[in-house]
Amino acid sequence: MSESRGKFGTIDNETAADQLKKKEKVAQDYLDNPEKLRKLIEEGAKKANSIKGPFDELANMLKVLFSLTKDWINGSYRVVPVGSIIVIVAALIYFLSPVDLIPDILPIVGLSDDVVVVALAYKQVKSDIEKYKVWKGME
Repeated sequence: MSESRGKFGTIDNETAADQLKKKEKVAQDYLDNPEKLRKLIEEGAKKANSIKGPFDELANMLKVLFSLTKDWINGSYRVVPVGSIIVIVAALIYFLSPVDLIPDILPIVGLSDDVVVVALAYKQVKSDIEKYKVWKGME
């Protein structure tokens, strides 16, 4: 899941990393505003739950990321470093952004850039996610 090809071009890891880095700046604003972050989690969870078909893996990754973020913001799971939370929230912001590299409104290909960005973020903080999944009983 390192690259996504669509009629709008190729989304590679370098492009995904650039997009993630841009969203990390915005993510800090969300961490400073818990209510704004809760709203992001609520909206994102709804969108993630609506994903079907070839993007099941994306939906599964997102469900874990939204769950971890929700537990972090509620204070029930604070073991994860803030830097990892910033990466996760950046990926969630990208996923929810109506304006990204490939518009989500396009059937099938619209989520392909989201897959690459979310997978990259997931990989970057995988050890923190694995610890969370054990704590949460998801393993």
